[in-house]
Amino acid sequence: MSMREKPLADSRKTFWVSVGMIFSFCLLIDYVVAFGLRMIDFLLEHKDELMELPDGTAKDLAVSYLTSPIETVSFALGLELYQYAQLILLGIFAYTTFQTWRKLKPHTVEDASEYGGLGSASLSDEVAIFDEIDITDDRKEEGTVLAVYNDKLMIHKEDSFLNRHVCVIGGSGSGKTKCYILNNVVNTKNKSIVVSDPKGEIYELTSREKREQGYEVYLINFSNMALSDMYNSIDYVGLDQDAEKFATTLVLGGEEGQQSGDSFLAGTSGFVDYCGYSICARKPAERTAFNGICIQLIDRTFRKRIEESVCKFRGGIVR
Repeated sequence: MSMREKPLADSRKTFWVSVGMIFSFCLLIDYVVAFGLRMIDFLLEHKDELMELPDGTAKDLAVSYLTSPIETVSFALGLELYQYAQLILLGIFAYTTFQTWRKLKPHTVEDASEYGGLGSASLSDEVAIFDEIDITDDRKEEGTVLAVYNDKLMIHKEDSFLNRHVCVIGGSGSGKTKCYILNNVVNTKNKSIVVSDPKGEIYELTSREKREQGYEVYLINFSNMALSDMYNSIDYVGLDQDAEKFATTLVLGGEEGQQSGDSFLAGTSGFVDYCGYSICARKPAERTAFNGICIQLIDRTFRKRIEESVCKFRGGIVR
């Protein structure tokens, strides 16, 4: 007998012993009620003769009733009050038996997902896994490739009501990339994909196939910029105001911790301005860009003055 079967057998034995004790107690109460009703019936029937009865008659009669249970119960069955008592005792027996069963029944884990009392998450069975509304095994269907179950491919449909969050946990070399990531990169054909690929293996294994699927594949390699695709951040700058905003943002973003002084920052800003201007239809001369540098230097000079300074106040008006 296993460890799990032993407690189950013990609980059943305890239950039946308890039921036997409850039944015996109810029988005892039933007989006491029958005896009491028979004694009361005798006393009511001979109430006028009680004083004339010999001493010890009631005692002998009680002993006779107690030692003749069949006659006593048969007599009580003819009384309406005893019949009501039988129903009450039957209800008490049923209730106590049910409560005993509840306390001694083997513990089972309830599925809280049916009513959400303890949360709605639960493990899926085969019927839920291959629900045609959410999951398909059609390789042509685009969606999230989850796993293979009983030689069937599990693809989570894009129009499924279920959320698409996936958590894959495994040690190094356990097959996370091979079994999950590569399959989903290849199976995704109509959406943009961003992949964090520190080792470069995903790019190496899937880039050619993605290009054949019509994708434009770019590689950003910060370790070796010679092998990386480039991004021109001022390629979208078309207006003079846009170029100035971009230059200011770039310089202010790198201002913290700079040790080279304002001239370097202003020069960088002016150079970016000039680069931005050079891609526009109207290309200003170098003198225009130099004037922009001077204006920024003047701006920084007045900015350092205290708020009450007259020169800063005047400079603010001029600027």
